[in-house]
Amino acid sequence: MRLYATMKALFYAPFYAALSLGHFRDEGVDVTFATAPHPDDAVPALLEDRVDVTWGGPIDLMLHHDKKPNPVLVGFCEVVARDPFMLIGRRPNDRFRFQDLVGLKVAPVSEVETPWLCLQEDIRRSGIDPAQFTPREGLTMRGNAAALEKGEFDVIQVFEPIAEDLISRNKGHLWYASASRGSNTYTTLFTRISTIARRASEIAGMVRAMNRTLSWVHAHSANDLASAVSGVFPEYDHRLLRNALQRYKDLSLWAATPVHNPVGFVRLKSAVLAGGWIKSDVGFDRCIDPQIAVNALSRQ
Repeated sequence: MRLYATMKALFYAPFYAALSLGHFRDEGVDVTFATAPHPDDAVPALLEDRVDVTWGGPIDLMLHHDKKPNPVLVGFCEVVARDPFMLIGRRPNDRFRFQDLVGLKVAPVSEVETPWLCLQEDIRRSGIDPAQFTPREGLTMRGNAAALEKGEFDVIQVFEPIAEDLISRNKGHLWYASASRGSNTYTTLFTRISTIARRASEIAGMVRAMNRTLSWVHAHSANDLASAVSGVFPEYDHRLLRNALQRYKDLSLWAATPVHNPVGFVRLKSAVLAGGWIKSDVGFDRCIDPQIAVNALSRQ
């Protein structure tokens, strides 16, 4: 199975762990893995049969089903069940409210769409117009972190381990963890419907491998998880990885099982709809087939 990641990110740790621990192999699936050169390549790679399965955000499925009269993609294995992004401020703010952002220099994520769409929805629900905090194109999270240290921004939106690096050096402070909003389906395995039918046993094996990995992640320490994924992140020291992964564990970022939670899907869809990225109210049962995981786990 040719497996693709939309981008390299620490919140994908269970996928990397599944690869390094040999869980796909143990379930009888021979996986060849690569990371997309750009997140936008994930869906074209599937449609052009350059890969068999991709992990990424359900927003890609929503966009596909919204635009295509005959959609051919389906999600089947939830792994990241909450939003992994955070607001980091230059100064401490233990009693953060979204009203605190008004009048500040805020730098939302610009590299990918989903984090900002979800944060906009949080801001909008608090009664504030999020348009005043529009991301600046071309600025990366690392660049924004450096700008925060220089005092050029007051608050930035980043993921781990950028957040932990700032916090550990007392150069930034956690204001808001988006995972605290609760279930918000963030990452799933998805593929072509024809692949589900043609390679059913391998698809089921991938689900069982991820279920085994999620159980392992929840049963083991952040230190163990850091060791399992360290080969993917040689640029970070072990302590930084461990602390960043511990924060994600504390936030209940990863799903308990690969069976999709429709509540998390609907929460994401509301943000995508409000942001104008899709025009139709694409249904959970159109984009996701939870029965694939249910059936796979019943044979485990």
